[in-house]
Amino acid sequence: IMSCKDAGIMRLSKLVSVVQDQRLIAKGDGDRNIETLSINSRENMKNALFFCLIGEKSDGHAYAAEAIKNGAVALVTERELFVDVPQILVKDTREALGLLSSVFYGEPSKKMKVIAITGTNGKSTTSHLIYHILPVILLYEYLFYLTLVPKLLLDTLPLAVGYNGIDVEYYHNIHTCMDS
Repeated sequence: IMSCKDAGIMRLSKLVSVVQDQRLIAKGDGDRNIETLSINSRENMKNALFFCLIGEKSDGHAYAAEAIKNGAVALVTERELFVDVPQILVKDTREALGLLSSVFYGEPSKKMKVIAITGTNGKSTTSHLIYHILPVILLYEYLFYLTLVPKLLLDTLPLAVGYNGIDVEYYHNIHTCMDS
């Protein structure tokens, strides 16, 4: 079972709406509440959307009945199964897993900052430099922000950066001089 503190309850219709080239086979209540996503039919899952992934040695479609018995209320499949829960038929369940996981968990990749390093030579050196330079840049941005907030926040500076080898007294003096 995949879980995340940002995940909540999402209607099946919302998840279906983001998948292209799909067909919904609605059985019973076709628009269920989905509380979790799962790729493991053996785990107990409450109101889960189960993905029938096709692997090298086994086919997840064979475990759909077990998943339903353990709490799955809908399936993502590559072929129609004769079960009594809604099914989202897709061309590729692995691709659908990525897309639906992103939507279900609030599209976390949109909140990430990514630096890509490509090329034939120098990738390790460049990543090593970025690893050491980026914290310094972020620290200076943080310290600049501190000069804009009340002096009360400056008293927390030793707790925030005092253990990073920063001369806290120096930054405190800069702030004090700016207030004068």
